Formats: sequence, C-alpha cells, structure tokens
Amino acid sequence: MKLKNEPKTITIDEQEYKLQPLNLNMMEQVEEKFDMAWDELVGKMRIKILRYILFICLKPNNPELTEEKVGEMITADSLMDTYLKAIKG
Repeated sequence: MKLKNEPKTITIDEQEYKLQPLNLNMMEQVEEKFDMAWDELVGKMRIKILRYILFICLKPNNPELTEEKVGEMITADSLMDTYLKAIKG
C-alpha cells in the first residue's frame, strides 16, 4: 500500500502555501483540542473546527502561520475547496 502524504500546494491571495494532508495524528490533535470524538466533530462541524483543521494542515510547512492568520486568509469562497484538499490529500 502506498501512503499519500505529499503536501498539496494551494494559492491564497497570490501566495503559495503547502497544505499537509490530514493524518491520524492531526485528527487526534483536533479531538484533544475540542474534547470530542472525530465522528462527533464531523457531525457538528463548526467554523472554528474547520479553521483549526486547516491550521494544523498548513502549520507543518508554514510555521509562521497562526490560527487567526489562517482564519483571515481563507474566505467563504475558498473554504470547501481548501478543506477538501486537506482531508483528501
């Protein structure tokens, strides 16, 4: 089985960022932060959860980013496309 763990390049405001695909360690980190099981988180997906997921997917390759900066960068228009790239790899 070949693992697909290569970062995807996304462009936001003409700036390129590397987006690491969501992995089990990241999913556990989200569970810990919100004190909920993954299936509960996905079933009750809120914007702050989406922002945090995108933040932890961007952070490994873009250490200068903060959660707040990610929230400013990603607009409603680009949210779902960016999220799908994170979860699908």
